[in-house]
Amino acid sequence: MQISNEFICLHRRDTLRISIGFIMSKNNIHETRVVKIRNLPIELYLILKLENMVQSGGEAKFVIGEGLVCVNGEVETRKRKKIFSGDLISYGNEQVQVVDVQTEIRAENRLSGSTKES
Repeated sequence: MQISNEFICLHRRDTLRISIGFIMSKNNIHETRVVKIRNLPIELYLILKLENMVQSGGEAKFVIGEGLVCVNGEVETRKRKKIFSGDLISYGNEQVQVVDVQTEIRAENRLSGSTKES
């Protein structure tokens, strides 16, 4: 498998994450999920909670504080870090990319030639 433009995130658990559509840990490869959010920016711990990557907001804050979460290939320990459209979040064997719904609607309208937003 050939991967270019890779961002590498090393965790305390010695897992390797590559944020170009796949996550690679010791035996797992998973595709990146796209998360559409209407009100950006959103806090990091809320993404983990809303996407069911953790069981609760308290667990989300704990794993972030322990340095087990990466944002755009960098270990992130700020629980309330603001996440914007295009940010890539990885935890465990899961990875999500955040997309702004309004930006996506505007892009679709430009492509179709329409100027009206839904």
